[in-house]
Amino acid sequence: LSSRIRNLRRLEDFRVSDNLMNGTIPVELFNLRFLRHIYLSKNRLDGTIPANVGNLGDLLYLYLQNNLLNGTIPAEIGRCSSLVELDLGDNELEGIISVEIGNLTDLVYLDLSYNSLTGRVPGILGNLTYIELLRLEMNQLSGSIPNTLCEHFQKLERSYLSSDCAGDALSGISCSCCNECFGLSKSNNRHGVCPSTEIKVVTHQIGGYYDPWKRFQWSLSDGLNYPLIEGGLFHAGQECFESDGCDIPTTLCSSSSACYAFQISQHIKYGSDYYIDDFELLSIYVDGIEIKTIKYRDFSGAFSATSYHQEVVEFGYSSTNGGLTIGHCDSVRICGSEVPTGSRERNIFDQLVKISGTENLIDRQTAEYKAACWIIHEDEIQFEFSETSSEKQSYLLHQRYIMELLRFKFNLTGHMRNKHECEWYGIYCDEDEIVVRIDLAGEGLSGELFGELGELNYLKILNLEKNRLRGKIPVELANLRSLEEFYLGDNDCNGAIPTEIGEMISLTVLDLYSNSFSGDIPLSIYNLSALKHLNMTKNFLGGTISPRIGNLVKLEKLDLSLNFFVGVMPTDIMKATYLRELVMNSNEFTGSIPLPSAPTQYSAYPEQLSRLILGDNKFDSSIPKTIEKLEGLRELMLDNNMLTGIIPTELGKLKKLELLSLSYNELKDTIPSELSNLTKLSKVFLHGNQLVGNADVMHFPQEYITDCGYPFAGGELLVCEECTICCNSLEECQMNENYSICNFSPQKF
Repeated sequence: LSSRIRNLRRLEDFRVSDNLMNGTIPVELFNLRFLRHIYLSKNRLDGTIPANVGNLGDLLYLYLQNNLLNGTIPAEIGRCSSLVELDLGDNELEGIISVEIGNLTDLVYLDLSYNSLTGRVPGILGNLTYIELLRLEMNQLSGSIPNTLCEHFQKLERSYLSSDCAGDALSGISCSCCNECFGLSKSNNRHGVCPSTEIKVVTHQIGGYYDPWKRFQWSLSDGLNYPLIEGGLFHAGQECFESDGCDIPTTLCSSSSACYAFQISQHIKYGSDYYIDDFELLSIYVDGIEIKTIKYRDFSGAFSATSYHQEVVEFGYSSTNGGLTIGHCDSVRICGSEVPTGSRERNIFDQLVKISGTENLIDRQTAEYKAACWIIHEDEIQFEFSETSSEKQSYLLHQRYIMELLRFKFNLTGHMRNKHECEWYGIYCDEDEIVVRIDLAGEGLSGELFGELGELNYLKILNLEKNRLRGKIPVELANLRSLEEFYLGDNDCNGAIPTEIGEMISLTVLDLYSNSFSGDIPLSIYNLSALKHLNMTKNFLGGTISPRIGNLVKLEKLDLSLNFFVGVMPTDIMKATYLRELVMNSNEFTGSIPLPSAPTQYSAYPEQLSRLILGDNKFDSSIPKTIEKLEGLRELMLDNNMLTGIIPTELGKLKKLELLSLSYNELKDTIPSELSNLTKLSKVFLHGNQLVGNADVMHFPQEYITDCGYPFAGGELLVCEECTICCNSLEECQMNENYSICNFSPQKF
């Protein structure tokens, strides 16, 4: 989006959803005071929501969902007093829900789901007397839904309120009036190819908020009567308008061996309806093939002033074609036996098919088959499933199964099969027996990472470094939104780093060193705002480093050395004021050292930066004077570049410096006497330059190398009594035999 949008001064309707736009939202957009509709959903926009959104007092619809927006919800949004619909869902927003949203008293639709919002739901939202839909799920909210909100929603005939109120929710919130509670297994915003069967319900909507549409509700349940997905007005149709028709798909990755019941109902309360008989309400698809279309005429009978009508479609596993078919719910051959629906074995099998697929679970040669059959027939921990089983039980089954996959796929030995996985070596659980840490570093693991690991939604630490793992990083690992530390260094993994890794919003450590990863660093990584440690050294990565790296303001260590990066290293990296180590040597960076050229360019510098390692690149500028701002430096290595100019006197202010390497550049003139202030220097390497004069300005470092030997291309030989090694212009070096604290004669070769 260009800032030139400011020229569209009379713009009222701006709709560019479902494109591939990236970059930030220009502040100029929110200066267009005639705007009534803004639709920017389903793009790749990042950055924060500009605070001047509050300029748009007449704005009715604002849709920013499904982007990469971060930061907090600006309080100024509360000045958009005419807003009817506000959708900020599926972004990376953090902080609290601004109380100013309570000023939007005309709101009918508010979606804040799938973000990282924290704190309590403010009671002032009870002021939203017209609100009909409120989505808060998949955040980190706590406390209770305010009574005023509950009272409001309980009065409405048709409404929808959702939050993380399931018993196994990642962060608990109490809600006695929610239509739907989300938890470990209620998130359908998943990454990766569906391993089993994709069920899609396409709602053929017209007219967005037409009253007649409010009467239709549908739901899909499995054989255990677990509600899987549901819909109607409030699950879709946000961008439909009175003059437009639109289809809204709702997709679920589920078991291809299970049985399902689809129910659609119509409740007429305010008189007869006026849909035509052939109007298609919705269609049901299985793996892209339509299996059922429900039309209005399917609801037969006379319609009185108040009536209720329902249509039920049952479908399930067919032994004939191995897929889901209307009117079928056949037995499945499991571990050598035919197993009917409703049995313990069938219920467990159906649960496992969701995450591994039918093909893998019926092939006797696969790890999936062996793990499933062991759990069904041999495991001393007997899982039972019925209509009263909880989602947590389903999660614990998946966890047990995934731990068994670890054994089979990684050739684990010495683990106690009939013990709970929380008792296994390298597996750590919380008080609820949920696995939160896997630490199998240096255990000789072999094999490939597998997508089922992405189902461990509570996992916080995954350490698999120093093994013999190979293959690509499965995109399904991006579903580990609670993962804080991921160690995969010193393995044989390859391929591109998946873009989806930027969805692992809790990551503080990403360690991928010493593998064979290739390609660019995906831009999505720069949205991991919690990241503190990023190590990708010794790979085959290339391309340029985006200025968006400045988004990683919490970085403490960044190591991208020994790769093939090119271009200018953006100075934005210095926005990470907590940075302690910046290691970027052995690449092909050009241009300037990544320091601001003017002292006032940034208000703060990484004062704790102790290691700045930029050697073996192609930097061709002078050393910036602003280097004096890095007062915590202990190691400064700029060797083997093409740096020009002089050694700046400002280096003398880095009083903690212990190692200084400026060798093999094109530096000229004398060594500044200010370096005598660096009393902690123990290693100094200045050879391979064109320095002249007297180099005896140091306090006798343990290693001190300069060009104090003949022949010397610079004319007059550099004098250095304190040097331990002298080099010449032929890059020949030898010990300085005259090194002492007494008189010194220049060493000749």
